[in-house]
Amino acid sequence: MQKEITNNRREIDQLRTEFEVMLKDTSAVLKVETIMQTVTLNEAQNHLVDLVEVAVAGEVVSIKKNDDVTLQLVPHVAKRRKRQFGSAKGLISMAPNFDAPLD
Repeated sequence: MQKEITNNRREIDQLRTEFEVMLKDTSAVLKVETIMQTVTLNEAQNHLVDLVEVAVAGEVVSIKKNDDVTLQLVPHVAKRRKRQFGSAKGLISMAPNFDAPLD
C-alpha cells in the first residue's frame, strides 16, 4: 500500500512538472503573439471608430501613408501606482463606540 502511494506521488509530481512547463510555454506564446492590422490613411479616415474599437480590444492597428507605416493605434495600458503606506491617513475614522456591545 505504501509503495503504491509513493508511486502515485511520483506520477503526480511528474505530471505537475510537465504541466508547469507547458503552462510557461503557452504564456510565452501568448505574450509574443500580437495580431496586427494594417490599413491605409483613407481607410482609417472612413473607419476610425471601428479601428479604435479594434485597438481597445488589444489588437495593434498600423496606419500607413504612401506605403510607409506612419503611426500605430495600440491599446493603452494603465500603469499601477505603487502602494504607499499611510496614504489614507486621516481619511478613515471609526465611531467612538464601534466596539460597544450590540445588545
